[in-house]
This record gives sequence, C-alpha cells and structure tokens, in this order.
Amino acid sequence: MSKVAYNSSMNMKKSVLGKVVVMGLGHYSHGSGVSSAKYLAKKGYQVLVTDLLSKKELQKNVQALSKYENVSFRLGGHRKSDFQNALFVAKNPRVPFYSPYLKGKKVTNDIGLFLESIKNKNIFLIAVTGTRGKSTISTLIYSILKTADFPVHL
Repeated sequence: MSKVAYNSSMNMKKSVLGKVVVMGLGHYSHGSGVSSAKYLAKKGYQVLVTDLLSKKELQKNVQALSKYENVSFRLGGHRKSDFQNALFVAKNPRVPFYSPYLKGKKVTNDIGLFLESIKNKNIFLIAVTGTRGKSTISTLIYSILKTADFPVHL
C-alpha cells in the first residue's frame, strides 16, 4: 500500500486555531471520521485526515471534505510526523487506543467534540446507549418530555 498525501487545496489556508488530526476517515458518509473532520474544519482548525485506506477506497468521503480549504489528507498509511505538533487527535472508534501514533497525544472522538461544544451552554442531555432499542427508547423519552412541554430535540 503506498503512502500518499493529498491536499484538497493547493493553497491550504493556515489556521489560527492550529493543526488537528482526524485519524480514520472510514467508509461511512455519516460516520465519526467525516463528521469530526467537517466540524473541525467549520470551527477553523487546520485538519489533517489520515487513514490506512487509499483515496480510491475513500473517494466519496474525500470528495465530501474536499470543499474545505483547511482540510488535507494522508491516505494509504499514517506517518508519525503527521501527528507531531497536533493540538489533539480525533480518533475514529475503529482505531485502537494502543495505536503508536496516539502515544502521548491528547485524544478525543466525535462524542467528545460534541460534549465539548455544549459545555457551559445550559443544555440538559440524555444519552441512550446499548445494542438494541435505542431508537424506541429515545422516541419514548422525546414524547414524554414533549408532552410535558420541555424544549426537546431528537
């Protein structure tokens, strides 16, 4: 597998906020790699997306992120140098915590980014996890709170 760097823009803008790495873009267009990269790009970070898979294998997701001038790609492998000077790494759930690229780095994920974004905003959050029944339970909680005139979003 060749290690190929790919920039979405030849004149990638320098970010005021600094460099972050999204490790593991993944195939799923609504997955944590894509959502993390979009969120961080919109916030103004210089985002490097890195994945073991090739540009061809991740074509749809690369294309979806290519509109952001502050997003670049390292596809087909990882380089230790890509993680140097990164403020933090947003890790895809499929990337193991014991990855040597994460050693000594501040690591978060899409859920961590979301929780950080709502911190100090007076938002009450109910999270539903598990293998089965999440949609049913979430809808039930939503219906109960809506009926009780709470401002809710599902």
